[in-house]
Amino acid sequence: MKQLLFCLFTLLLFQGNTQTTYFIKDNVNFESIPFAKIIPNVGQPMIADLDGAFELKDLMIQTIHITAFGCKDTVVEIDKIVDHQILL
Repeated sequence: MKQLLFCLFTLLLFQGNTQTTYFIKDNVNFESIPFAKIIPNVGQPMIADLDGAFELKDLMIQTIHITAFGCKDTVVEIDKIVDHQILL
């Protein structure tokens, strides 16, 4: 019984900490776009790192607004992202 409760608790713990890493890239040469600003429809804005990577931890996020120097501002639907890469 203790093992069953431990397994259930562990499963719920890992399920609550789900996060996904995405990468922002240039759609011409596929190079990373560093330091883009990401504004989700729910939660706090964030900045991509030097490799154009950022993590989304909230499962309620449906869209993100991305602004980056030299790129057109873009709104992206999370469920339309392919291979965790966003091309601007």
